[in-house]
Amino acid sequence: MKPFSKKLRNESTLSEVLFWNRVKRGQFYNIDFDRQQNIGPYIVDFYAKQLGVVIEIDGYSHAHKGEYDSARTAYLESLDLYVYSIRDVKIRKRLNEEMMKLAEFIIMNFGISSDGNWLHDDSLRARGGEL
Repeated sequence: MKPFSKKLRNESTLSEVLFWNRVKRGQFYNIDFDRQQNIGPYIVDFYAKQLGVVIEIDGYSHAHKGEYDSARTAYLESLDLYVYSIRDVKIRKRLNEEMMKLAEFIIMNFGISSDGNWLHDDSLRARGGEL
């Protein structure tokens, strides 16, 4: 599956590229994101392992994959991962607003310490983050 995930990285959508340019190399609150990451039988758009957060950019390719997306989300959540979905069009039209919503989601679910590091607190967990 790794050659396929590499192929996907090379064929990213505009929204994936825009998002990646905001999060690569820890630019987004020092969080390390991987893109087109293999998790079990699935390839997710972006993955922040230190937080256990999967980011899915839902575009046209997801329009007719409701059952697949539901099964993928159920599988990822069974691994205790959060799945946060953003619609492709929202990234293209309101990137700054969507990045602020993502930051709010992370703060709400993980908190932040006085030194700027994210705290993982299971008592604050809220599934999803569907926009």
